[in-house]
Amino acid sequence: MSEPTEPFPPQPSPVNNEPPPQPGKRRVPVWAWMFMGLSSLALVVAVIGISVMVGAGSVTPAAQTSKNETACKLFEDGVNQLTDALQLAFTEGPRVKDAIIAAHDMLPSRIKDAEDKAEGDVAVAIRQARELAPTPGIFSTDDTDLAFFMSKQTVADKCQADGVTIDIHKLAK
Repeated sequence: MSEPTEPFPPQPSPVNNEPPPQPGKRRVPVWAWMFMGLSSLALVVAVIGISVMVGAGSVTPAAQTSKNETACKLFEDGVNQLTDALQLAFTEGPRVKDAIIAAHDMLPSRIKDAEDKAEGDVAVAIRQARELAPTPGIFSTDDTDLAFFMSKQTVADKCQADGVTIDIHKLAK
């Protein structure tokens, strides 16, 4: 028999219509590409799902903070310092005069700091309380001081409505 002088060209496989691999390159089957793609997609979905579940569970409505939390706490701290100093004066007498003077004189600036950080109804209530606050260096027992101490509760109510609970100390005689 005589042999052909030219070799037969490679015939494409009837099942696989992919081009033949180039010399030196490896071919990855289609099913492997599909498997890798689906695995990657499943991994991304799992990571997103876990982050959503963890994120949703970590912030409860009670843990959410108000925009006015800092302002309310500053107001609470300043007012309670003066109230506590006055209360101490009822029990200890004139020996705590310096503590009362210091708390009395710092009150307007502390309320001003709270007002600068407040927004909305809380800011309005703190501004009104600041306008009624005792003047540094001047002690009086007039209606203005009484109005100031009454305005403390208005600020506490506005803070409460905004989601911040503050504890305003009361004078007990």
